Amino acid sequence: MITEFVSKGSLFDLLHQRKVVLDDGRITKVAKQIAMALLYLHKRDLFHCDLKSQNVLINDDWGVKLCDFGLSRYQSKFDSENHGKIGTPHWMAPEILRGEKYTTAADVYSFGVILWEMLTLDIPFRGRSIPHITGMVGYYKETLKVPPQCNKNLRKIVNNCLLHEPDRRPNFDHIVDYLEQIEIEAIKDDTVSPVLVNKLLDFLY
Repeated sequence: MITEFVSKGSLFDLLHQRKVVLDDGRITKVAKQIAMALLYLHKRDLFHCDLKSQNVLINDDWGVKLCDFGLSRYQSKFDSENHGKIGTPHWMAPEILRGEKYTTAADVYSFGVILWEMLTLDIPFRGRSIPHITGMVGYYKETLKVPPQCNKNLRKIVNNCLLHEPDRRPNFDHIVDYLEQIEIEAIKDDTVSPVLVNKLLDFLY
């Protein structure tokens, strides 16, 4: 099998091995691409089921590629089987940790964990054992906390994605729309707009 070479490697390696710090604009762009890829999958009735930063690959242009579909499920084909513990515990939704039936909302939860990673530069539940994560997240409703100094709009997405009740989490239609609005607002709030830059250049020359 021949696949595309993705030069920057995984998002996990960028954040936790190479210690690359992403600004809010970069985080928003990467998050939007992940969300768009998952929206594409969910529109086709497909769950990723093992979404984590190791399975998010980044190319030279900061384009995002999702990989590792070995645990993926088609809802219509595997509706009677989409329950049980599937994925990687540090990124697993509470309902999966409990071995219950899951929906596309489980991928939304995992997306929220990845966004939390980009904002905090930390590994989710670092140093915890699998039984500890299962107990505290699955049954005692422990939630990853986003520091208050992080971007408030991105923090809001994380908090909504990490809700313990699956039916309260947003879907990727809403997440993509919200991330696009964040990008638009960032352009509006930019103190040095492209138009102003061009006017300055015209003045200098």
